Amino acid sequence: MTTRMKYPAPAADVIASDLIVEITPREGVEWIGTQAQLRAEGLVPDQVHWPDRDRWVGWQASGFEYWLRRTRPPGTRGPKRAWLETDWWALRRTLLADRGKGHWPAAIHEKRQELETLLWKQSEEGQRFSQRWLRARDDGAFQSFKRRVIFG
Repeated sequence: MTTRMKYPAPAADVIASDLIVEITPREGVEWIGTQAQLRAEGLVPDQVHWPDRDRWVGWQASGFEYWLRRTRPPGTRGPKRAWLETDWWALRRTLLADRGKGHWPAAIHEKRQELETLLWKQSEEGQRFSQRWLRARDDGAFQSFKRRVIFG
């Protein structure tokens, strides 16, 4: 299963000039573009041997793991052999510390945040904040001031 969203294919002039960046929160980032684009951004070290056909190449640096592979260009249809020699690449970077853990670090983080929020709402500080919020919501003069600031 892929987490990549299906975006509409960009115009040809966008593909030719822009690097695509896909960020998956608390999981990784993927840069997609031509070899020249990835090199121009300094994302691929000079010593990396670019893989042929559908092979991958990987390396580790500064606490991250990198994987470079050829990928299907946006808007391309047909079998893999139709694009297997094209200059369109995906470079994926993930935290080395999360290697082999899949989506669990992100799920654990979200649950931890949810628990911390619930605990804070039940704390004295959370209760004081809630009371202040309710008073501000019911204060007609303050709400009128907010409307003037926001809407002019």
